[in-house]
Amino acid sequence: MDNLYKKIEELCNQSNISLNRMCKESGAAQGSVSDLKSGRTKILSAQNLSKIATYFNITVDELLGTKKPPADQELADFLQEIHDRSDRAVLFKRSKYATPEQLKAILALLPKEEEE
Repeated sequence: MDNLYKKIEELCNQSNISLNRMCKESGAAQGSVSDLKSGRTKILSAQNLSKIATYFNITVDELLGTKKPPADQELADFLQEIHDRSDRAVLFKRSKYATPEQLKAILALLPKEEEE
């Protein structure tokens, strides 16, 4: 049994649905998923992968197990902090439209960060 099939089966189990139901509701070809289970094929078509990933609200990379963690943990932490704090998210979103001069002026108003 292939890792991809195991991942699909795990997602179905977590959602408390059958593989048949998932195929019907997602539009993925049930025969292709059966071929994957039996080993007659090792991968699904891009269309079926996309349908299944969309059904479970994940990316195809996540479905295939190829999603890689960010190389820079500091960047990942920063992005998570922006996501978690709405006040910072607003500042970040608005800053993308600011000119370099406007950004320098804003930075001049902010307190200096302490050295660690």
